[in-house]
Amino acid sequence: MQVGGMYVEINGYETYYERGGLLRVSSIVGFEEELGDRYGEVRRNLEKVLKEDEVREELEELELYMCDLCDICEVKAEVHDADGSLKLRIETFTEDFLCLPPIERFEAAINIVLRRAGIQK
Repeated sequence: MQVGGMYVEINGYETYYERGGLLRVSSIVGFEEELGDRYGEVRRNLEKVLKEDEVREELEELELYMCDLCDICEVKAEVHDADGSLKLRIETFTEDFLCLPPIERFEAAINIVLRRAGIQK
């Protein structure tokens, strides 16, 4: 989490936000040594699922929650693959840190992604 005094690039423009807030939530999906040959397949499934309508709608709901509180907000979701670990990362930004959502708001999106990718039941 980062609060206040930040430069953020949105739509190609970098802007300073004195009260801005950035919250990044990561969920570890697995490690290369435990997933073995399935590691690449799991990564591709996660990336594919992030483009599905159900997941996009859930991320949009998270963004709408923040945009109801602040004018400038953004949600990004990505698969992060580094150092033998695979993570699902959701990052939110608002112009005022008071508009950041509670962590519980991320759980629904994470659970949908993991379920749709066949990782969680």
